[in-house]
Amino acid sequence: MYSRPYEQLYEIVDRTDGNREWLPRKRTLLARVGALDGGAARHVQNDTTGLGIHLGGRMKTQQENTGLELRVYSTLEAARDIWLAFEKTALGFAYQQFVWAKHWHEVVGKPEGYKLHIVEVVNSAGDTLMLVPLCFHKSRFNMGLYFIGEGMSDYLSPLIHENFAENLNGNSFESLWQEILATLPTKIDFVWLDRLPVKIISQDNPFASLQGFEFDSQCHALNYPEAENWAKSARLVRSNKTAKKIERRIRQLAKVGELELIEITKTKDRVRHMKELIALKVDNLNAANLLHRFDKSGIEKFYTGLVADESAQENLCQFELRCDGKLVASVFGLAHHQTFYYQICAYNREDFGQYSPGLLLMYQLFDWSFERGFKRFDMTIGDEAYKQDWTNQSLSLKTVAYGLTTAGNIELAKGQFMRWLKNKIKQSPALRKVTMKILNR
Repeated sequence: MYSRPYEQLYEIVDRTDGNREWLPRKRTLLARVGALDGGAARHVQNDTTGLGIHLGGRMKTQQENTGLELRVYSTLEAARDIWLAFEKTALGFAYQQFVWAKHWHEVVGKPEGYKLHIVEVVNSAGDTLMLVPLCFHKSRFNMGLYFIGEGMSDYLSPLIHENFAENLNGNSFESLWQEILATLPTKIDFVWLDRLPVKIISQDNPFASLQGFEFDSQCHALNYPEAENWAKSARLVRSNKTAKKIERRIRQLAKVGELELIEITKTKDRVRHMKELIALKVDNLNAANLLHRFDKSGIEKFYTGLVADESAQENLCQFELRCDGKLVASVFGLAHHQTFYYQICAYNREDFGQYSPGLLLMYQLFDWSFERGFKRFDMTIGDEAYKQDWTNQSLSLKTVAYGLTTAGNIELAKGQFMRWLKNKIKQSPALRKVTMKILNR
């Protein structure tokens, strides 16, 4: 994989999988999926919504204001075919893949009583323009509307066609959103659509135009500058001095023992690696006195289920950096539409903390993904210094949130207060220390 100069400079043995091919994303306009027309299906009238219900959890209605057709799916199985087909070409993030939604539903959605409401927006030619993965949840006092993936996804958003805005026929997205809300089979007290990037890859996120407030963190990514190799590309992002500093640390670490970049590819090994990675991540976060939820049982269940899923294997990226056989740092990432998502990273602080092991591994992954034709390295949500050091694209996130009833407004105020309190705790070492003691009792 690496050029000869690179091997001489870094002295790292490449033990990653060279067989997998990351094909460039092909932009195609989806043809109409005839099976979804429901021409042969019987349909009955829904007294609550007045919409036609199709067998298999589907219903559809023609919207008079926008001229677009809405098709609603109440189960993942009903939406499976259209979702898998659309995600191949639609603008979206790794967290809007069907397999991610499936495991979220198994670990979070179903056990906690979330009801799915997946809306497909279709134009007059039968082309899918948008897929909105919604769900609603009833607490003791109110009903809230969320995105599928709530609590497990760094970014939440719809999947959209790159020509989505041109198909609104001069209407505002607010009009379409009201039509989408009208398809809900139950009364909603409040809307809480969290962690919405203001852009979905190259296009404006239509949901960012809705009522809400700015999220307390940003997302950061590195769009690779064009260059002959990563070593030259790195120097277009940061100074030559910075790159040399990292390379010097790698050479120092290489003196301790043989360095190996190892990719985990077998399913059994992926599960083992994920369990060890999460345990190490918890240790890192606890040592830094940071609030986190990685020690919750649902986190391990979600990620181990995901990496064991045969349908997800091609998009999973799991690596270890080892020195003389001993773990230096470990990472789990996702590959989606020429973007590498840097999802979970942890490091051996006891033996290699002085070498900035997490940064060294990330630097290797910059190279690994660059050499395989990736265009973007997404460092995901969070404003850590190392992300801001290497980013050349920072995007704001938004929470679309508003109440529709008195009970909903009360819940909304509660949610905003809890977010304010959490930020105060994160910003104060003293408050973090007290909070950690309380939580660990």
